Amino acid sequence: MHKTRFTVVLFVAIWLVLGACVPEPALGPKPMPPLEPRLPRVGEMVDIGKGAFITVESFEKRGSLGYITVLVDNSRGSEDIRVDFQMSFLVEDKEGNTAVINMDAERDYPVPQGAVPTGDKLRGTLVYQLAPLGEGLTLYYSHDISQGYIKIALE
Repeated sequence: MHKTRFTVVLFVAIWLVLGACVPEPALGPKPMPPLEPRLPRVGEMVDIGKGAFITVESFEKRGSLGYITVLVDNSRGSEDIRVDFQMSFLVEDKEGNTAVINMDAERDYPVPQGAVPTGDKLRGTLVYQLAPLGEGLTLYYSHDISQGYIKIALE
């Protein structure tokens, strides 16, 4: 019986000593999660590198279609930029669903397509089928896909 009592007392003592070594959780406010960087919005000029800029001049929903007018400004650029309305642009909602270009509507609007020489600008309208997409639309742009996309919030 003495051995059992001694073992229990020893076990409780060790438990108390080890428990005292464990730090208590800090009281006070918890640290905030890092904020996502603010995306440029419609009407803001965005640097795309080498002295060139892109601006989404307007975004308008008409029924199931979305009309996005963009200006690629290479007036201060150091080299020509190639823009392809099918390859340089992409529209997604916040869930990652991708919009489809409406090729029929594209015939009725000048599209941003072709070379933008140094000292020049190119304006055009992109028309996307937005019906299956949700909220939080973002335009992705790249004149060189290997360098990644620039994101511009449409909503």
